[in-house]
Amino acid sequence: MLASLQTAILDWLSLYGAAATALWLVYSFILGACFGSFTTACVWRIPRGISIIWPPSSCPKCGHKLGPLENIPILGWLILRGKCKGCGQPISPRYIFIELATAILFTFTSYLALRGGEPVAVLIPWTLIVLSVGSTCTDCELRIIPDKFTYSAMILALLWSFLVPSEKMPPFHAFLLALASIAAIGLFCSCAAWAGKLMFKRDALGWGDVKFLMAAAGLTGVFGALFAMFSGSLFALLWLLFDAWKRGRLRRKFAFGPFLAAGAVLWLLIGPFVLKLLSPR
Repeated sequence: MLASLQTAILDWLSLYGAAATALWLVYSFILGACFGSFTTACVWRIPRGISIIWPPSSCPKCGHKLGPLENIPILGWLILRGKCKGCGQPISPRYIFIELATAILFTFTSYLALRGGEPVAVLIPWTLIVLSVGSTCTDCELRIIPDKFTYSAMILALLWSFLVPSEKMPPFHAFLLALASIAAIGLFCSCAAWAGKLMFKRDALGWGDVKFLMAAAGLTGVFGALFAMFSGSLFALLWLLFDAWKRGRLRRKFAFGPFLAAGAVLWLLIGPFVLKLLSPR
């Protein structure tokens, strides 16, 4: 099914050229903004045990139910000028930032997929982007990465490995590779978490972080997950040093998930070029 869809998309892009490419990227931007809005709802609802389907979106301060115009990603916040229509209280600008960032990342990865001649393969980075954005927000706010985020991403990773067409290997082999990648990174990161607990007498790598890296491995492979782990550690170290310089003391606890997410997203942007440089000619 997805192979036929990919062929149809490629034929359409070939037929209409630059206009079709521009339309595809605009579609990716709009879809990214919608998923950014959906992610903000998940970030609020899932940790609190609220259904992501019902009730409809409302102001958490006064309970005002959002109308159709208020629910439009990015534009809704601008139309309201950053204030709730019901109580007039400020709406955090993080909503528009999340929606805009997700839309930009969707568009860029969609462009990379087009350049690679596999537009349907963009489902894989899109899944990781939503996981990264959601995990960043919940870890910053509540110091957790919900299992519903990571387990859903693992399931989708296995599903995409089987359904997304690829010239590199048959679907079943791709499925087995994704499953093996998840298991390998799970074992490696679990050992790292236990070793860190023994060495530092506290959690150096949380289990939510381990599951995030397992999902990243299913979506990007072992190299992508390891890159996210080590680059995320570097980002965290640099931030800790800067934060210690500002505060005058070293922070003992912090959310590691956002740094792992930054590493995972960075791999999405530069991973294809890195692999191309490393591959034998």
